[in-house]
Amino acid sequence: MIRHVRVALSVLTMTTLSACAITARSPDSNHLPSVLSALHEAQRTDRTGSVDGFLALYPAGAPVPLHDWPVMLLPATPELEAAIAAFHQTYLAQGPAPLSPAQLQQARQLLRDAAERVRRVEPRSLIQTAKTGQEEPRFQFLSVPEGRWLLIAELTAKRSALLWAVPVIIRPGQQVHQSLNEGSVWVEGLLP
Repeated sequence: MIRHVRVALSVLTMTTLSACAITARSPDSNHLPSVLSALHEAQRTDRTGSVDGFLALYPAGAPVPLHDWPVMLLPATPELEAAIAAFHQTYLAQGPAPLSPAQLQQARQLLRDAAERVRRVEPRSLIQTAKTGQEEPRFQFLSVPEGRWLLIAELTAKRSALLWAVPVIIRPGQQVHQSLNEGSVWVEGLLP
């Protein structure tokens, strides 16, 4: 009986992973032009806010700050957010246990493809990048157009990588505080 349950769980996991792989290859970006247009309009009419936070890990209570580390702010579409959520659910369903090297590659490719689609559709790309500070691991994005965004960062170690893809909603005149730490990791995956 236990063996049958394990087989069924393995089949379910492989089905979920296959669905994530299909989604990761090419989430439909039907909403991308309208999302970018709305962001540009918000920028033009000064409907902007800001987002800041810290990038640090706290293993066993001792903070490990990530100084001079890149963080990206990427416009989010409903399709991209759905693909991000599917990958995160797969990660959580596994324990959370690290994704395989192939799954990690799919997750990385999902983010690269999303950024490339934004750049292709909108040459005046709204993608923003920042680095955490030298003194403290703080990042900040100012004058961010009203809308939905993803905060993206990656930490690579010897055997695995942590990826963050955290949704944030920007509202005019408001400052969003969203730190990237072990509590907000999107996925962890094994390196080849």
